[in-house]
Amino acid sequence: MKFKWIRSNKNSLKFIFFLAVMGLIVGVLLYFKSGTEVKTGIINKLSNLTTTIYSTNQNNIIFHLSVLSILLMLSLIVIGVPLILFYYFYEFVSIGYLLSALFDYKKFSGLLFGSIFVIINKILFLLFLTYFLLNSIRYGKRILKNFKASKSDIIINQLYKGLFVIGLTLLNDIILYFVGNKLLSIFIFLN
Repeated sequence: MKFKWIRSNKNSLKFIFFLAVMGLIVGVLLYFKSGTEVKTGIINKLSNLTTTIYSTNQNNIIFHLSVLSILLMLSLIVIGVPLILFYYFYEFVSIGYLLSALFDYKKFSGLLFGSIFVIINKILFLLFLTYFLLNSIRYGKRILKNFKASKSDIIINQLYKGLFVIGLTLLNDIILYFVGNKLLSIFIFLN
């Protein structure tokens, strides 16, 4: 049995999935096309990863708050939809790049650690971003379809959904700040 929501967003979900896969591929290609000095610099930084995980906390709160707030405001005037698509693509490019670097550094165990890293740090954020992107696409279609009609209820609905995503993302970032590296330290033996 399919959910009604999935059925109604089938084409958008296919496009978003395609965008994610293309982002991963571009990230992998970017890493392997990088020069040797770039790869050497990354590998040198990765050799300090254990120390970094044990001595710092992850702090994406300000970054995510800034990016999502800007994207929400721009999505209200429909111009934000392409920017959200670009940011979504960028997130997957960075994941592809990271996984490639960790694979180059430690082969299979590096890839496994990178996958765990992405699951712990990115999976919820990417789900929230996907929800935000789907709603922004639907919002853009509704605004353009009802161009001459009153749009206040549509705008308020988009604003609520955007603020909901920002709230969930901030909650996720606060949890990651306190427990993200502790969870990663369990798997540090793979690095």
